[in-house]
Amino acid sequence: MKKFSFFASLMLAAGIFASCSIDDNAIDFKEDTVIEHEGTQYTVGVVATLIGTPGQEVSVTAGTYADYDIYGVDFGDGEIITDSVFKTNTKLTTFTSTVKGEGLITVYGNSSVWYLGLSGQAVPTSYDQRKLVRIQQLVMSNMALDELNVDALDSLRLLSFNNGQVNSINVTGNALLSNLTIKNDPTYEGPANPLAAIDLSQNAELAELIINGSSAENPGNLTSIDLSNNSKLNSVQLNNQKLANVVLPTNQVPANGKGFWDFWAQNNQLTAVDFSKSAQVRNVHLENNKLTSVIFTDVKSNAAIYVSDNELTSLVIPGAVKTIEAQNNELESISIVDATSTLKVDNNHLTFSKLPAISGKTYTYEGQEATIEIALPFKQLDLTVEGKATKVKDEAATPSTFTFKSVDGDKVLVEGDDIKTDEPGKFTFLRVNDAIYGVITNDAFPGLEFKTTEFAITTEGAKPVGGGEAIFALNEGDVYTSGQSANVNGVATITFGEEGGADFGAAAANGSVEGYTAFSNGNGTNGNKAGGTFYTIKTEKEGTIEVAVVLNAGKSFYIEEDGTALADYNGISVDTKYYGTFKFDVKAGSSYKIYCAGSKLGFYGFKFIYK
Repeated sequence: MKKFSFFASLMLAAGIFASCSIDDNAIDFKEDTVIEHEGTQYTVGVVATLIGTPGQEVSVTAGTYADYDIYGVDFGDGEIITDSVFKTNTKLTTFTSTVKGEGLITVYGNSSVWYLGLSGQAVPTSYDQRKLVRIQQLVMSNMALDELNVDALDSLRLLSFNNGQVNSINVTGNALLSNLTIKNDPTYEGPANPLAAIDLSQNAELAELIINGSSAENPGNLTSIDLSNNSKLNSVQLNNQKLANVVLPTNQVPANGKGFWDFWAQNNQLTAVDFSKSAQVRNVHLENNKLTSVIFTDVKSNAAIYVSDNELTSLVIPGAVKTIEAQNNELESISIVDATSTLKVDNNHLTFSKLPAISGKTYTYEGQEATIEIALPFKQLDLTVEGKATKVKDEAATPSTFTFKSVDGDKVLVEGDDIKTDEPGKFTFLRVNDAIYGVITNDAFPGLEFKTTEFAITTEGAKPVGGGEAIFALNEGDVYTSGQSANVNGVATITFGEEGGADFGAAAANGSVEGYTAFSNGNGTNGNKAGGTFYTIKTEKEGTIEVAVVLNAGKSFYIEEDGTALADYNGISVDTKYYGTFKFDVKAGSSYKIYCAGSKLGFYGFKFIYK
């Protein structure tokens, strides 16, 4: 790549060319020449020389300080294309041709240049200081440079470098620079711009900044940028880069006096952006980053906030705005005042209680992946937080519909029979159910439904349900094979014997223990420390167990915790046959083996009492 630095050693100093007078029909632009054009004389000299690639199409565009001037460009074959160059920026003059000869391009003119545009791999090699020292706008495109240094052009207000590659750009001496553009268009097919960093700390007048890669598939290489000293910025574009960090201006006073209107940083690797020091934010485009945090404190009423395809779990917009698009995040909450036109929150984790009401006409919300957690234990199930929803701002809330089903899908709980609605969103369950869940819908958001986590109801009737205890009780005729287990409300698992043993007999009807109706008389083999008839309860929570058994007189009764007998139940016995309960405290994650030596222990079930 080539290096170009204004006012470098190749600079053509003032006075390097001699002046002469020649016949109008034999004008030699290769030396200073006095010519007459429509009655006015002009002194024409070399403005700049450039090197291009023979056969490559090159364009040179100029604007001068004079009302108009005669400019000429030799594209390498000695023939000079001439035209008038005007002062106003609406009449810029472009010279375009194919590079010829050895590639040396010479630009001739007589007045100072305020605008210079170069395109097509034409790289300046020298210039006349008199004619470029006052340049205000420099536009370069379709070229590859190792370094571009415009540090000494202290009148420069606009620098644009498009569709090319440059390793470094030095603008630290351009105190008046207000517009900087370094971008590759989406149609650009060349290599990505290698520019990885740029120092803008000395450009206090910068109002508009564009540093864009061509696309998400062909991004630039900018990884970090510090804009903390650029307090007059009102428009920033940093799309299609590899940005992991951006520092926004502090104490911002935008040059337009209207706020930080536009900030674009699509298709980057940003994890956090802080607009807390930015006044009157209007348009924000942060799509397709890795955002987990974005902070706003001041937004305009016509603001449009685009933060889709990120990793946000929450979003707070402190004022009413026009548009919010936050699809494809991990949002569990969103706090807004209003979206007067559009709100898009598809594919997040927002339940009815988290979906905001808006006045705008466009609202998309499909694909919410959220499960309503049921807090155990409970006496009365309270789901009032999801009991209503509002989609349209200032309209009355729409009540939610609750349906409870068995996990196996065979049963829908019936109001008045299985369940009682105490008030909207609050429920008492009337029958025991091993595994059920709830489904919540709301007509304000058609097509959206949420399920609760699974839970069990362990006490029926008017007693507290799903509350302070969980019960496992055998019913008449129940048969368990050795090694068969049953989970009890997510707090404990009961296992009958061990795999390979005989089946346990069908539970026989017997109501000798209050709260139980039948017991199993074991698997036909007397219990002992090694096997036979025994029952193991593995706990998932800390609490107390009250086990209901049938214990024959004179037989040693044991309860072992993780293989060690509990002190209170280390071979105790009774004088007469005992139908009743034994109570003991349990730890979470421990196993409790229950048996009697030399006999088949009868077993009704057990009650788990939550701590």
